[in-house]
Amino acid sequence: MLETIDLNTICDIAKKAAKEIMKIYKKDLSVEFKKDNSPLTEADLKANLIICEELQKLYPNIPILSEENTNV
Repeated sequence: MLETIDLNTICDIAKKAAKEIMKIYKKDLSVEFKKDNSPLTEADLKANLIICEELQKLYPNIPILSEENTNV
């Protein structure tokens, strides 16, 4: 059975990730590059971590597909 998705909670997760991104952008930004030569920043990784952890808590039975996750 598919779980009910609470859009307000999803928005709160996005806002939490955005706050962390803005903290990172206030300091010097370093950029790495993935195998496909696309950029990867500390902000990308932090936002991905927050979003994935929070979604996993809410919806442990739903797989999470993310650009930054290598183990999909």
